[in-house]
Amino acid sequence: MLAIIWALNSLRNYLYGTDKITIYTDHQPLTYALSNKNNNSKLKRWKAILEEYHYEIKYKPGKANVVADALSRPFESSSHNLIPTINSPINVFKNQIWILTDQIDSYQFKIPFPTYHRHILTKPNYSIDDLTAILKRYLNPSVINGIFTTEKIMGQIQQIYPLHFKNYKARYTQTQVKDLITNEQQENEILRTHKRAHRNPVENKQQLIETFYFPKMLQKIKAIVKQCGVCAENKYDRHPNNPKIQATPIPEYPGQIIHIDIYITGKTLILTAIDKYSKYAQAKILKSRATEDIREPLRQIIFNFGVPQNIIIDNEKSLNSNSITFLLEDQLRIKIYKIPPHTSTANGQVERFHSTLSEILRCLKSENTERSFEELLDRAVYEYNYSIQTTTGQKPIESFFGRRIFTNPDQYEEARQNNIQRIKQKQEKDLIFHNKNRSPFKEYKIGLTIYVRINKRYGNKLTSRYKEEIVKENKNSTVLTQTGKVVHKSLIKSKKKKN
Repeated sequence: MLAIIWALNSLRNYLYGTDKITIYTDHQPLTYALSNKNNNSKLKRWKAILEEYHYEIKYKPGKANVVADALSRPFESSSHNLIPTINSPINVFKNQIWILTDQIDSYQFKIPFPTYHRHILTKPNYSIDDLTAILKRYLNPSVINGIFTTEKIMGQIQQIYPLHFKNYKARYTQTQVKDLITNEQQENEILRTHKRAHRNPVENKQQLIETFYFPKMLQKIKAIVKQCGVCAENKYDRHPNNPKIQATPIPEYPGQIIHIDIYITGKTLILTAIDKYSKYAQAKILKSRATEDIREPLRQIIFNFGVPQNIIIDNEKSLNSNSITFLLEDQLRIKIYKIPPHTSTANGQVERFHSTLSEILRCLKSENTERSFEELLDRAVYEYNYSIQTTTGQKPIESFFGRRIFTNPDQYEEARQNNIQRIKQKQEKDLIFHNKNRSPFKEYKIGLTIYVRINKRYGNKLTSRYKEEIVKENKNSTVLTQTGKVVHKSLIKSKKKKN
């Protein structure tokens, strides 16, 4: 009954205004279920809907109700029972059936590659019985069979396939390519195709299979492409090394570890330094990057910090000159730690200070209260040193000089230990956060060929991305190459994972 209501609602636009509607059903009780004697409330509601039409319900046995039954019966003919057509060449199948037309009846059996069977049949005409006999004889139930023939013959095969061979796996193709038998032929074609545009193995296979075929194509292409030096030096590393950030030494008192760098804003050079313990910072404007112009500002900063025990610098040429090295190591007995090239995270203390200093300079500049950039810089550094730091919870100038508690040594020692503990906790928290998706440092064997990333500042978009180097010594976070370069492991091109 519900089906009748649904049908009337669906076809109501076509049924309104008709003289009479005849409803046929194979459910005989419906013919008298809608009588006035039936007190079922649901049937009464449905009857009210039916009363909108001039209708008559007639019983029709199920066998005779073929019009309605046709909608719920499967098709006698369906593409699901046919052999699919594919674009791959016939050469890829391990069991190949070539059904060709020729004036002479013939049969050839070939083994182009180990475990590959090729049946080539020729005949002027093929009847349904001929094709049935051929498929019964040559179809292999344990593999996917390939059929190569004309569309006319394939139409005949599609007629008999659902009747006799639906349990066999088969594919139809009209494409054939040349077989490459020897390893030398295969390697030559792989190299020729790869050198065309140096594409990845999958694209090389798609390009190669349009003309040639041999077993294990993708595996052999991957092995050859992996050894391509041009690709290694010039292609992007889509999955670069991302080693874990390591813990750095924790200072125990102010001025023990100082980070130094050159900060550039516009055309102005600024020598900056920050104390790792207290975050106390200083800045001096430089005339140029020349060693003689850096030496005196550097001496002033060092003496203001009270001659630190360790200094961390980057690979700035002037900071690594013999004159500066002699001043720091020989005269002042300061230990110098030089960070690996192009790894700013190793000198993150001063890099973070540069970011904060830029923000303060921009904000103060908008007030237009300073007469010169030197005054603006001094005020920015002053405001920074008198701002409470997140890590220590104190102002840098108070942590460095201990002004509030210098009269009580016990309180000073307690504050110093608390400051050390806060720095350790902040470092541990940062390491946990930043190392979530990082991996441990990889080990590189001596003599191994590696590819080192070239800095983007050197060259243009057509410049090689990587340079070939050979490992001389493996260290914790860096490697020493035979050319004498110290390379951070994050700059080494990662090897592709084996599938």
